[in-house]
Amino acid sequence: MSDTINVLIVEDEPIIIGLLESIFKQLSDSNNNWYFKLNLTQNCDTAMNKIEKAVLGKPFDLALLDISIPPSKQKKYYRVRI
Repeated sequence: MSDTINVLIVEDEPIIIGLLESIFKQLSDSNNNWYFKLNLTQNCDTAMNKIEKAVLGKPFDLALLDISIPPSKQKKYYRVRI
């Protein structure tokens, strides 16, 4: 039986997202005890929406945040803060 690890990845570069997905897949494949459920987003608005939902439901076990992601469309968020 594997443990599910809920991961949030906030990254606006598709190449880096693909690399991170590949790394987590390799980790899952090499260890039958872990399964990484990836939650991917490329902008502040979607990231904050996922974070707010996680607070009310299943929280993230791990968050990888891009430190230079563009601000939200309404300029409400300039950085993702957890």
